[in-house]
Amino acid sequence: MFKKKANTEWSIERYVTELDGYHIMVQLSHGCNDGNIAGGTVSKMVMYPLSISGNKDIVVYDMGWRDGVPEDIKVRHIIEKIIHHFDNTYIDWEQEQRKGKLTAMV
Repeated sequence: MFKKKANTEWSIERYVTELDGYHIMVQLSHGCNDGNIAGGTVSKMVMYPLSISGNKDIVVYDMGWRDGVPEDIKVRHIIEKIIHHFDNTYIDWEQEQRKGKLTAMV
């Protein structure tokens, strides 16, 4: 599903894939962290449609949701697939929403 990209820094693991009409780039941390998506290993993620039409469709997570937690159900399902693939866990979207608000206040 995901293709590992060559390491450019230390031992950071980066992966790319196309899934359900989206191009996805993921960066993993060395372990689970509360600042990562669902407290797992995904510390950064960029996701955008293969046929992009403006930047409103871009989803960015970098130790917090850039534009808030995604509201689109299709996008959430894709993110859930990603998190399940890497961390074998599920996302508590209410927790992500609270984390997003806390990140925005910091």
